[in-house]
Amino acid sequence: MDFKKFIKENNEKALLLLILLVGVILRFWNITRLSLSNDELSAIARTQLSGFSNFISKGICADIHPAGIEFFLYLWIKIFGTSVFMIRLPFVIAGITSIYFSYRIATRWFNEHTGLYIAAAVCVLRFPLLYSQLARPFGPAFLFTLLTVWYWTKLIFDGETKRKNIFALALSMSAAAYCNYYAGLFIIIIFISGFFFLNKSNAKAYLLSLFFAIIFYIPNIFVIISQVGNKASINWLTVPDGNWIFNHILFIFNNSKILFYFVLALFIITHIISFPEIKLTKFHYLSVAWFLIPFLFAFYYSVWIKPILEDSTLLFSFIFLLFFAFSFVRVEKKKFNFYFIIILLLLGCISTVAEKKYYSTYHFGEFKDIASKTIEWNNEIGEKNITRVINVNSPYYINYYLDKAEKPLSFAMYKDEGREDLRTLDKIVQNSKTPYFLYAWSSLVDPNETGDIILAKYPYIVKQINYNGMAAITLYSMNDSTHAIPQPKPVYYLFNGFEHKETWDKDTSIITTEKVWKGKYAIKLDAKDEYGPTFTARISQLTDQPFKRFYISLWAYATGTFKDAQIVATLSFKDDENQVYENYFWLSSKFNYFIEKDQWGQVFFSFNLPELRSRNDELKIYVWNPDKKPLYIDNFEMKLYQ
Repeated sequence: MDFKKFIKENNEKALLLLILLVGVILRFWNITRLSLSNDELSAIARTQLSGFSNFISKGICADIHPAGIEFFLYLWIKIFGTSVFMIRLPFVIAGITSIYFSYRIATRWFNEHTGLYIAAAVCVLRFPLLYSQLARPFGPAFLFTLLTVWYWTKLIFDGETKRKNIFALALSMSAAAYCNYYAGLFIIIIFISGFFFLNKSNAKAYLLSLFFAIIFYIPNIFVIISQVGNKASINWLTVPDGNWIFNHILFIFNNSKILFYFVLALFIITHIISFPEIKLTKFHYLSVAWFLIPFLFAFYYSVWIKPILEDSTLLFSFIFLLFFAFSFVRVEKKKFNFYFIIILLLLGCISTVAEKKYYSTYHFGEFKDIASKTIEWNNEIGEKNITRVINVNSPYYINYYLDKAEKPLSFAMYKDEGREDLRTLDKIVQNSKTPYFLYAWSSLVDPNETGDIILAKYPYIVKQINYNGMAAITLYSMNDSTHAIPQPKPVYYLFNGFEHKETWDKDTSIITTEKVWKGKYAIKLDAKDEYGPTFTARISQLTDQPFKRFYISLWAYATGTFKDAQIVATLSFKDDENQVYENYFWLSSKFNYFIEKDQWGQVFFSFNLPELRSRNDELKIYVWNPDKKPLYIDNFEMKLYQ
């Protein structure tokens, strides 16, 4: 075959094949090296539950997602096993197929060159690429949404009301809803849109497709009923602000201003070229509506009821922004389109792979490398010389990789959610006899006090890896100062052992010699003194250097009930006349997370400084003893870090 002649005569087909080839390479590249995410391992773990009824009740119904992907994985893993490649393979195929159908829809709605621009964008943008490589519902839901739009278009606008199209539309709609609830909501928006274009020839077929889609979806209705009231919830999201949509648009284009401005310039150029012949069609209006309506619903739901809006929520509708952006391309400008599609493909690859370092970035929590480093450090130092603790949602998540490496290792603790778990960790640290202590966490908000507890006994950090703030593994040493990693020095330090009877704002009546940790004196709180000494200072008085993290510790001894005793930090906005306008920050750490009754113990309190109203704001640190039982305090220490 004469390839030059083929390309010349089949320019558009050759471009599509090139785009698909790049899409295949990008999606298969690194597929096994990228660690399984917390959500992927959670789904795999549920498929390992013994018995099908157990899988339904404790796996599917106990989750917050529809049954579709979970049920598919259950069957898929039974046949092909739990290797990373086989688990992710169908999702990669779904991602590649999405490129093709995005091309087909855009070509049908506008023209072939618009379709090629859309396919190139879906091929190289980090947003759809990421969800093409994860064994999660988003990628398949995106594909089934596109299939819904494709068969919706054929039935509504092409008059193809044959049975196969009716069933294909019904299956696509129900499949999308089986994958993701927000995709299901988007399917409802699409279907409602169809009523504006119905006529006598397609109305019956259209309603039949809805009827069959509901029939297909009935099994998941029982799942929804079972899931109502589940304690599992999306609690890490925040209420979006007015700039959210603009940040989302930039996110679609890799958070790359170069890529964004290229597409914007292309939009302006094609708009100018096509201006004399511009005619807005129903597909332009649909593109704008289908991009904006899902966003507006999620935005106002997040503001008025509960935050649900994140970038992945709009994966199913983001493509329609691209539809509108590339819809004004002139077909006859073949050379112009050929070169600009190639540039978009190249620029997108450079942005995703090089600029954003897609394949070397930790997109979610890391488990594979944590398992690898745990094995490596155990081999290097000796398994019996290390006490291991990890903070993950389930032991299965780390054991998946340890078992694959045939190096099963146990951990003294697998979950650290703070509160009482901190006391458990403290006991493990205090009872540890090994010269080294390993602590790792992934995909969770790790308590700030964790490192403080370990450093109190293991003061040297000899190895540490941070996975883009989404996971970390640290090896502490009791004695090995030679290989210690230099730790940041505080920009401010305060110590009060109360030896000079300095109580900041209290009289010396609370000074005692009854029970003391170090020295001659300590503080005693009881029914007469509910509040301990209060350290008070304006932020500007502490240090001229910028700081973010607070470290506070003290030693305490309780003889009675102390379940509500706590260290408290507050911030108040004040003006130059020292008038309090608002106490806008209050945080505390309870003593019973760290100490036992009738024995001295060290209490820790670590937190990050919130956004200040002013450097004139007033900071207060104090002990509050609402139990009013005898409580002794000694050796108060505070450090501020950048």
